Amino acid sequence: MTKKCNTCNRDLGVELYNKHPHGVLGLRGSCKECENIKRKHHYNKEDVKARKIEWEREYRKSPEYAQRKFGYRIKAKYNLSLEEYDDICEKQGGVCAICGEFNINGNRLVIDHDHQTGKVRGLLCGSCNCGIGYLKESATIMKKAMKYIKENK
Repeated sequence: MTKKCNTCNRDLGVELYNKHPHGVLGLRGSCKECENIKRKHHYNKEDVKARKIEWEREYRKSPEYAQRKFGYRIKAKYNLSLEEYDDICEKQGGVCAICGEFNINGNRLVIDHDHQTGKVRGLLCGSCNCGIGYLKESATIMKKAMKYIKENK
């Protein structure tokens, strides 16, 4: 028994066709050779890779990507959901818990946490967060720094 290939128009034996549940005689319309050529053209690895890279480049520019990435990061690092972050931010009025300013560079406020317990303390601007870090999160050192500033005005 033979069947005509829809692509190359050759009459070929049915054994040269792949099966397909909805096709005529339960076979694909194109022969195996033509199907392989189509597949190689359609699934050209370099072409697919280039399209994927372009899609990812465009997606990474989107605000949805930034929001999702931020959500994953704070969940992994602080076990904090985006909703919890937004609640803390709202309670603080959207400003730094120490200086009361908005983040200078326009970015989100930084999550401040105790490095020993991992407990989230609040949201800070980048400057205040760095200041606490440079002072080793030590209340004693911070008091000495305050005393130093007051004495040397």
